[in-house]
Amino acid sequence: PAFGGEFARQCFGRFGYPLWVPFKQPKVNCGQIVWKCASASDCSLSGKCDSTTAKCKCNPGWGGVRCNELQLAAANRSSGYNNNLNGKHTSSWGGCPVVDKDTGKYHLITSEITHHCGMSSWQTNSRIIDTVATGTFNSKYEMVKVLEVPFAHE
Repeated sequence: PAFGGEFARQCFGRFGYPLWVPFKQPKVNCGQIVWKCASASDCSLSGKCDSTTAKCKCNPGWGGVRCNELQLAAANRSSGYNNNLNGKHTSSWGGCPVVDKDTGKYHLITSEITHHCGMSSWQTNSRIIDTVATGTFNSKYEMVKVLEVPFAHE
């Protein structure tokens, strides 16, 4: 072959646009066809199209050729809301941390299943609660009040 390295002895179509971009995964010989971007729509509205290069420049937290890949931060297993009362876990789901600009504290409005029931009882045991972070947004959250009684969904 005319070139070496990790893509030696592989065929990748043509050069120029549309462009073939191989995926950099072990033992995977495939990729995607990439066209030049013309607007933010071509960048999944998660970035801007650079008019000079015709390539997407992704917003923080987004990546990929079309800014359509979420770049998640590492999770902390002890963070979030995990109500554990007398050794019994409580199921919960949903929510997005928001900061209270007056207090600087992070709140997470979430759905919680009452009476330590599993997720299968969400239709009759789901309530909405307000939780507050003990530190930054990526820390443990504790319930401060019930916002809606059971049969309420976030």
